[in-house]
Amino acid sequence: MPSMAIPPPSPPERLLLIARWVERLNNVPGADRQRLRHAYTLAIRPDEEIASGRLVKILAVSTIAAHTPNRAPGLYDTYDPHIKGWIEDVWTTKDGMGRARVINVCQKNRVAEIELDFPYLLAAHAHKPERAPKKGTEAELVGMGLDTITRILPATTIADECLGADCMPSPPLLY
Repeated sequence: MPSMAIPPPSPPERLLLIARWVERLNNVPGADRQRLRHAYTLAIRPDEEIASGRLVKILAVSTIAAHTPNRAPGLYDTYDPHIKGWIEDVWTTKDGMGRARVINVCQKNRVAEIELDFPYLLAAHAHKPERAPKKGTEAELVGMGLDTITRILPATTIADECLGADCMPSPPLLY
């Protein structure tokens, strides 16, 4: 029987980015006062590189508020801040970090865009392109200030996370 390489699975439609909310930024220039900007910092290393044009979904992390007997204090949980969109631009900051501007298309969220800080080595142009970057050892992830992803709560359906029909992308922008 001839051997044949099995192709890798196709990448997901949206890259999942798990990040911590940092602060509210100034409103979007030229927009009405209802469209906001927020800053996030990457908390978990993503499965793929962060690149301009990539569709993304943000899950925000926070410390678990309710501690049960089976959970240690200081654990994190995620919540859906309704940020789904695409990466418009990626650049380097003065301190050597990478920063990405994400345009949000969720109509139920007043946040029009976010700026996401992350270790610059995770940017698409920082190293050889490949399907998934090297995962890194625990020590390397700690050095980057990132954690590994660990499920601590049961999985929920997308409808539970996103309120189903309440979170619809806006119509495409026409230029």
